[in-house]
Amino acid sequence: MATHLCSVCGTPTHETRQSIRYDSGSGPVILHEVPVHHCPWCGDHEITLSRAPALRTEVAMCIARKTDRLDPREVRFLREFVGLSRVELADTVGATEALAGAWESLDAPQLMGVQQERLLRVLVITGKRPGQA
Repeated sequence: MATHLCSVCGTPTHETRQSIRYDSGSGPVILHEVPVHHCPWCGDHEITLSRAPALRTEVAMCIARKTDRLDPREVRFLREFVGLSRVELADTVGATEALAGAWESLDAPQLMGVQQERLLRVLVITGKRPGQA
């Protein structure tokens, strides 16, 4: 295994495995056994998330498969995960842009309709964009 060098001072670091808090966009997620490199010289530490794209996909799948209703942060995270603008999401599920904005509002949240929410979840799980076969 290659030696990891501190990005601040260039000294070889010591690796430990720790639980860290990761902000997934829909709220914090606790990740376990994450490599953290500690510099004995300058005291800096670096977290290594070598599989961050896979992590984002895993978080999206967990949100899409949960049984509880989606909260505003989760709606936004899933919308962005599938690559839709708010206007495109509204058009896809048969809503207005204002209503789609209310689904993501933290100040005055409004729940998505059950069928609209189900469609967003299906888009995430299948990996399809609207209009794809």
